[in-house]
Amino acid sequence: MSLTTMVDSNPPAYCVDKELPTYRQVFGNPGWNFVIRNSVTGTGFNIFLSKNAYFQFLQINKYNETEDSRDMQIQGVGIPMFRVTGSLSAINIKPLIFKKYVANKHRPFNAHKDYYQFCAVKKKSHVFYASYVFKFTPDIEDPSQDFQVVMFNHSSLPISDYVYKEEKHRWIQEDTNQKYQYRHTILDSGQESLTDGWDGQSDKLKRTWKSPLFSSNSSFGSTFPRKQIIPTGEFYGSNCSSILNMTSVNTVSGYAELKSRDEHEEYLRDYQEISEVPLDHLVQICIATVLKTEKV
Repeated sequence: MSLTTMVDSNPPAYCVDKELPTYRQVFGNPGWNFVIRNSVTGTGFNIFLSKNAYFQFLQINKYNETEDSRDMQIQGVGIPMFRVTGSLSAINIKPLIFKKYVANKHRPFNAHKDYYQFCAVKKKSHVFYASYVFKFTPDIEDPSQDFQVVMFNHSSLPISDYVYKEEKHRWIQEDTNQKYQYRHTILDSGQESLTDGWDGQSDKLKRTWKSPLFSSNSSFGSTFPRKQIIPTGEFYGSNCSSILNMTSVNTVSGYAELKSRDEHEEYLRDYQEISEVPLDHLVQICIATVLKTEKV
């Protein structure tokens, strides 16, 4: 049996808690099922466009000395869309670096030359919250496009808030729905957010900022003593388009899935092509990956 035939056949069963539903089963709309591998050895990990790309990568690496495997990588089969290094662990903290794959039309795939730094993440711990600074480089040829996103993660409430394109975004931890599950939502302008106490530039919240919504004696705060109770409606905005699921055990074969709806499905896209993923989703992948690495 050739390697090509093996890749096209059904992939083997890997050790995950349970088979997660496909994107269409969850949302019924076009989108992506990104795969974020576990980081077990500390040397880094990969992010893939889909389960299919991930399983192709595993098969190709089993036979990385064969002519078939070289031909398939030259054709763009089973190539990671991101290579990630670094660690936000307090024991060995280093910036988390995301290097994105960019195809070169003038030569075959080269694992050392076809990746550039797309995002760097630094973490800082504060009283009652942690902040994460994401520095994005969408185009290495045009530094004017660089931008920054700062996310704030509450230490007791199951929320992580940030501002992106002048909208208030939030990831909500929903552990009672499924172990290690997060849901992304965009808050309405009048909904309170951790970012209401942010100056728009630094990595910390204003000391003078106070909100009854996040006080320890509020009904909102007391609802979530240890990030274990499913959030109520007041946590969510009107738009929920992405879900992050991960395995609860950090095994070599484990991974997280980010199911993300295409908000502009009127565009004709090839959902198996890395270059077709819009910038908004690339940003979301990096942020979801930080949530994943802080958990598993």
